[in-house]
Amino acid sequence: MAKRSKKYTCPVCQYQKVERQSVGIWSCKKCDHTFAGGAWEPFTRASDTNNRILRRSVDGATTADMAYIAQEAAMRYERELAEGLHTEEE
Repeated sequence: MAKRSKKYTCPVCQYQKVERQSVGIWSCKKCDHTFAGGAWEPFTRASDTNNRILRRSVDGATTADMAYIAQEAAMRYERELAEGLHTEEE
């Protein structure tokens, strides 16, 4: 109940005026922005993940993304190298 009645920050105007209207419906009392969210909190883990994905597509890859891409490329290279050596031995 504490999560439900707590004031949250509006994603549009950045004021702590967001209140729950009903299950999954949240509204800002200052700018009247209404949006869907979780049952108890306006922002769920899934919405955080979606926002992170959208931000990365706009801002570009982060350092962690680049490290992951490099690691995947290295593993793919090692597999191809192992397959190439395996076929040369036969």
